[in-house]
Amino acid sequence: FNFFDTVLMYDKQDSWKDDLKAGESLEQIHGENFSAQTSFYVGNWRFTPKILYSEYEKQLVRGQISQSSSEFTPSLNVRLDFNLPRGIKMPFVNRMYNATNRVIWNTTLSYTQKESPVEVKDNYDKLDILSSLDYELSQNLRLNVAAGVTWLNHAYVATEDYMAYNLAANVTIQF
Repeated sequence: FNFFDTVLMYDKQDSWKDDLKAGESLEQIHGENFSAQTSFYVGNWRFTPKILYSEYEKQLVRGQISQSSSEFTPSLNVRLDFNLPRGIKMPFVNRMYNATNRVIWNTTLSYTQKESPVEVKDNYDKLDILSSLDYELSQNLRLNVAAGVTWLNHAYVATEDYMAYNLAANVTIQF
């Protein structure tokens, strides 16, 4: 187990409210969450697969279900962290600028399936892809570029389907 960092988590919640005079249940809530994650290195690459599963159910008087859903999300995070060997050659001066030249590339893929027999809006499949590139020129200067896309495919309502894109760029200068 020297090669794997692993985390397992299980959580269960049960609660209820009773009317003692009437002798009946007013509300019952049941929830369960499970997650498993491990990570390992292959050369400079770090791979982190993860699985999340959750169930939630809320019952009102006489067992009438008001909320119920289950969600399953497998994901994979891939990270590459390395340093470039040389500095940067300054144009017209013919000198080398000693730089940190650290590069961190981080990519996450996740797929979510959510189902509910009660709420129509909670029945969908969603795919998320997010990637970021972080370049540290020196201790005081860092550039980050990120991009992502999300696809949501609703099980029952076609007008709820969407595809979203995001792009970001940051320059950090520390004094």
